[in-house]
Amino acid sequence: MENRWQNIFFYKYGEDCFKFTDNFIRITFPISTSDHASDHASVQITKLVSVLMGEMGRSELQNMLLIKNRDYFRTDYLIPAINNGYIELTIPDKPNSQNQKYRLTAKGIALKKTLKNSK
Repeated sequence: MENRWQNIFFYKYGEDCFKFTDNFIRITFPISTSDHASDHASVQITKLVSVLMGEMGRSELQNMLLIKNRDYFRTDYLIPAINNGYIELTIPDKPNSQNQKYRLTAKGIALKKTLKNSK
């Protein structure tokens, strides 16, 4: 029984994850935080792209996504979407302008079409 489980875990995670002693087994599972972070960002980007219509301000977008915290919205939604090329600023030379709005780029429009077609 013991060898069967060892073989399953060795196959899945590799032998380097396991350290055996007489009384203990130390298991170290590999995890990539960048994968988790990129998965989280892609979910947030998808949500933002799906609600963005035309040119919209930050508060409008936050209201549509039911997000109250401005900093959370900026760091988890806006910045990743801008950095990945899905949305752009309407006043790029004044990113902190009170009149700042956001719109989809060609890449964002393509993603939105893909999201509509997959429903």
